[in-house]
Amino acid sequence: MMHMPIPQVLGDHLLLHENSQATPSVPVGSSHWYTWLADAQNRSFSFRSHAGAFTARHERQRNNWYWYAYRKHQGKIYKAYLGKPQELTANRLNIVASTLSRKRPCQRSQQTIVSKLTIPALPSHVLARPRLIMRLQEGVQGRLTLLSAPAGWGKTTLLRQWCGERITQHLALSWLSLDTEDNQLTRFWSHLIAALDTLVPGLSEAVSPDLFTLSSLPEQGLQTLLNKLSSLSKHATLILDNYQALTNPAIHHALTILLELMPAQLHIVIASRIDPPLPLARFRAQRQLTEVRLKDLRFSLQEIIQFLPQITKSPFTYNQYAKLSTRTEGWITALHLITSAINEGVAIDEAIELPQRYITDYILEEVLPQQPEPVQSFLLSTSILDSFFDASSAEAISEQPDCQAILEMLAHANLFIEKPELPGDQYRYHTLFAEALRVRLGQAHPTLLPALYLRACSWYQQNGLLNEALQYARKATGDDTPIVHQSVPILQQETPTPSVLDGVFTQRENDVIQFLLHGASNREIASHLVISEGTVKKHVSNICGKLGVRSRTQAITHIINASIPA
Repeated sequence: MMHMPIPQVLGDHLLLHENSQATPSVPVGSSHWYTWLADAQNRSFSFRSHAGAFTARHERQRNNWYWYAYRKHQGKIYKAYLGKPQELTANRLNIVASTLSRKRPCQRSQQTIVSKLTIPALPSHVLARPRLIMRLQEGVQGRLTLLSAPAGWGKTTLLRQWCGERITQHLALSWLSLDTEDNQLTRFWSHLIAALDTLVPGLSEAVSPDLFTLSSLPEQGLQTLLNKLSSLSKHATLILDNYQALTNPAIHHALTILLELMPAQLHIVIASRIDPPLPLARFRAQRQLTEVRLKDLRFSLQEIIQFLPQITKSPFTYNQYAKLSTRTEGWITALHLITSAINEGVAIDEAIELPQRYITDYILEEVLPQQPEPVQSFLLSTSILDSFFDASSAEAISEQPDCQAILEMLAHANLFIEKPELPGDQYRYHTLFAEALRVRLGQAHPTLLPALYLRACSWYQQNGLLNEALQYARKATGDDTPIVHQSVPILQQETPTPSVLDGVFTQRENDVIQFLLHGASNREIASHLVISEGTVKKHVSNICGKLGVRSRTQAITHIINASIPA
């Protein structure tokens, strides 16, 4: 009895009958292809490509149908999960073939690698971004493309869109999703070699992860890898997603060497929440680096107008679109969260104007806890600053040393802070990020707010920025404080007017006033002046009495607004 040959995938086409030239072939990835895969009567096909070969079988599991790949090697049968019919893209078939072509001790290891090498599916709603796709396309002429931006700015989605175009054009590419476990050298090199094997068939047979994990042989491993990569016959791209998960210096060092010595046919793309510790300045100077950063990933007003109708049916006016653009600063995650609130019944204007619980929760749960405690404290303290600020003002308010280094670290980490192209080292928090921080500050340290505002008021007053000083004095005491309104004409003058109160205070009271202006507590003042807290309270009471006010906050505001030299 003759056995009918099973359908066969050769190249990019499914041949329903191996020896029949009259039977039209089915292009892999076409609608006909997915329809054929979904038909339960179609039980198997064979696959062969440069990446490897296997037999695919359609199996019923838990009331659903799935495809699995089988390969027999040295008497053992190896199995790998292919997926549901709609998941069997050409890219996935090649990845599984490459994985099965290597000896693996367990099925779980195979499935882990297949998952990490599979290009993630696109979200249901995406916006075409031709200007950024063009930037990525132009970047392949160099060695490295870096996408560096905080969480939720669309790095991975953009790469998935670009991959779709390159696959359509039959261009070679490989994807590797990284995680913290990849800091283990054996695991990292196993996964990287598997990814490169899809570009250079047979590479995994020639390059062992052990060459990189034995301390005396890493150079040998790199040389062997580079020799194998030199056989690339056409341009190929390797994408490393979530690179911020890698903290092992040995991996960064090896990747630097790979970038410097790899053949020109290979291009590497890195997507990361922070700038990786690679010689970016050198690659930039050599014009071997293409960068896509937060300012590039921002949705423009026009893009917001095009995108929002995909995710909400609520009609927006042009002014509402413009307000939303200003509030979110083009942050795609914020757009999604705000429209989620609108879809749940929140009025459009209310959702745009008020800090959204969803956005605050996202920042306070996904971003802030990842920072060390001193950095969290710095962020909370300086969140009261309304616009641009520098290390000097940050130091006065946070009372932390070396704030310039902290600000540079935050900018390097893409922590929702920007350094605009302005004179001096000026910084600015993303609007929604600062709002979320102020929410946490009010929840965790409500009594600290007046002191922080007074520190800001003092710094601006000392630096001749009297309007700004008045704003923070109002925040410390409240807009309806009479002494603030009475002092507006004085503060609006270009130079301070000598106060009629000169000479009223004793030297010790002036000493106490200096500490009060910086938001110091009674205990801190007592410690610095080597006096008791009771004595400090007496001095504060005398100061209030001489000014005719009831509280230390009103006294400080009066002193600042009257420009009394303290």
